[in-house]
Amino acid sequence: MEVKKRTTAKMATEMIEGMMDAVVITDLEGRITQFNQVLTESFGWGKEVMGKLPTIFVAERDIPKVMDGIKECIEKGFIRNLECTWLTKDKKEAPVLLNVKLLREAKGNPTGMIAVARGITELKRTEEERARAATLATIVDAMIDPVFVFDLEGRCVFANRAYSQMFGMEPKDIVGKSIMEIPGIEKQKPEEVEKFMPLIREAIERSSAGPMELVLVAMDGREIPLSIAGGVIRDAQGNPTHVVAVLRDITELKRAEEERVRAAADRARAEEMEKRIQKMRFIYEGSRKMALSLELDEIYNRALELACTAMEADGGSVMAFDEKTGELVVKVASGSQKEIAIGKRLKLGERFAGHAAQMKRALSMHDVEDEPWFKSLKKFEGIKSGMSIPLLVKDKLVGVLNLKRTQRDEKFVKSDLGLVSILADYVASIIERKRAEEKLEARVKELEEFHEVAVGRELKMKQMGAELERLRAKGEK
Repeated sequence: MEVKKRTTAKMATEMIEGMMDAVVITDLEGRITQFNQVLTESFGWGKEVMGKLPTIFVAERDIPKVMDGIKECIEKGFIRNLECTWLTKDKKEAPVLLNVKLLREAKGNPTGMIAVARGITELKRTEEERARAATLATIVDAMIDPVFVFDLEGRCVFANRAYSQMFGMEPKDIVGKSIMEIPGIEKQKPEEVEKFMPLIREAIERSSAGPMELVLVAMDGREIPLSIAGGVIRDAQGNPTHVVAVLRDITELKRAEEERVRAAADRARAEEMEKRIQKMRFIYEGSRKMALSLELDEIYNRALELACTAMEADGGSVMAFDEKTGELVVKVASGSQKEIAIGKRLKLGERFAGHAAQMKRALSMHDVEDEPWFKSLKKFEGIKSGMSIPLLVKDKLVGVLNLKRTQRDEKFVKSDLGLVSILADYVASIIERKRAEEKLEARVKELEEFHEVAVGRELKMKQMGAELERLRAKGEK
């Protein structure tokens, strides 16, 4: 029994070390007792974290959210896909998806927690990263991908919850059975099963294999396209003892590939799709940098510059909503009319931007002469295409982002509105957060000034009292 426990523990340790995601294990007091090499490679942390609380990794603003997640984990036994910001050892921020599971001993008593952090910095991982990710294995339920482990005789020793959910069977239906005895094997296509055996041999010979694609059939008859990769677990002497298979549902990827194939038949459509992807990537990367801006004016400028560049606009403006007056105020502008635009005020419902703000809906226009909002306004002539996108935070109006084309004949289309709306939502949240911070700072300063005045008055009263006492004493003499 003791040998089996040590073997199981060793298997778990090797699998955790083989994972692409960072893994941290704590005791019941929340102190770190174990971590894998990925934590060091990705975030720079090392042995100095041992015995510390995991909040050492978390950005200060996200600590309350993470603590709430830990409470939920204690109550439910797990939390999945908690998005938060981790800190590297040199204090750089990195967004992650956090999966945490409560660890229990054989009698069911909790012994600690295991947290798996998956970095989500890059919008799209390269094919090489997907291949590496597919070769990793884990026996913890926090894994997103289905995983099963079998010995060299082909008998399954473990299957995680994701595997059970994908194929519609419980782990007890799989564990202890050979591959050919697993329920539903009769539903599989022989040619697909044949693909699996060379993968096992390659994994044993080379320590990893794949990824390769095959189609498996679930218990309910659904055909699931999968990417599968294999890895091998070795004992202390380097001899293989188990093979780990990691599956990834590539249904959505297949759909995307089919869509790209169909789009390739129409060259213009294919080029437009690629251009849109590039714009999305540009907006995503630019938004990340904008979040680091310290001042509202800098945020306004970066937002406008990012939007104009991504959408190839000739100019535009960012308007902030003044809650006191109920007006939109131009904070930054670019293009030929920027000097006269900055500082201008606009009522809700007035002209195109005011109309978009009042409706709280993104709008586009073409040929400004035909738009009723610009009648008799000569300074706006020459706008061939434009758009106004409200900056909203939970239906609360923060401002409006305006873009225009005066030189290019190409008009803004519906998909352009969608792309800029994504940026607008992100900009609105940053502006709202920055405004809240400035209000808080102003209130703190106000309280500090009040405190200084109060202290000064108290000091003067004491000085006056002392002077009165001195005069009284002098008069008595």
